[in-house]
Amino acid sequence: MGAGWSLSEGLDGSTGAKAFFQERIRDAVSRAADAVSDLAPENEQVRDTANLIDSTALHHLESPGATLRQAVKTSYDQDVEDVLGWIQN
Repeated sequence: MGAGWSLSEGLDGSTGAKAFFQERIRDAVSRAADAVSDLAPENEQVRDTANLIDSTALHHLESPGATLRQAVKTSYDQDVEDVLGWIQN
């Protein structure tokens, strides 16, 4: 999937348009998380934080009304406190 897409594509509100934008959002969020992780490749806290934001954002894309706790539980099958421990230590 390339970075060359336009917001004017697929604005007809169809299911195809929704899938089009969701895929581009997933790609952009994942690329951003990877870029942040690459800034400090040896720092697990930076990587874990970027991955937490990535997985939470993607969960909210699929379930807009979800809480952070629900997103973390679904993405990691762990409690928020445990996942936050990874980035706080």
